[in-house]
Amino acid sequence: LVVDDDFNVCDSVSKMLKQIGMRSEWTTSGREAVYRAKQAHEEADPYHTYIIDWQMPETS
Repeated sequence: LVVDDDFNVCDSVSKMLKQIGMRSEWTTSGREAVYRAKQAHEEADPYHTYIIDWQMPETS
């Protein structure tokens, strides 16, 4: 799961990951990322890697 407040970063990183055969999803919201992580865990299909912008505006 790629998490960054910049759409272009999310899109670029996601495309690179897909090129090397990884499943890749992204969001520009920290809250959405937490929701998706919990949902994936509950569905027994967790993300194996998280790429996260450490300076997200809504998460201080």
